[in-house]
Amino acid sequence: MCSYFLVVVRLVVIHQTLDLFAQLCRERRYPFLRLDGTTSISKRQKLVNRFNDPSNDEFVFLLSSKAGGCGLNLISGN
Repeated sequence: MCSYFLVVVRLVVIHQTLDLFAQLCRERRYPFLRLDGTTSISKRQKLVNRFNDPSNDEFVFLLSSKAGGCGLNLISGN
């Protein structure tokens, strides 16, 4: 029971952290994209393509570790 509680708390903290960064981007009017564990697989590649497109103005990509395992290729990230 204790280890389950720690996992749930950790997931909530990660999600809340992304929410905080998203709010900061909105307040500063930074265009951003977000990919987390709730993002559908069909939408993931579209987000990556949009971020990699040099003509788009989004320069912040909020990426959760819970979105891994799908072979993400962020060639524009640094």
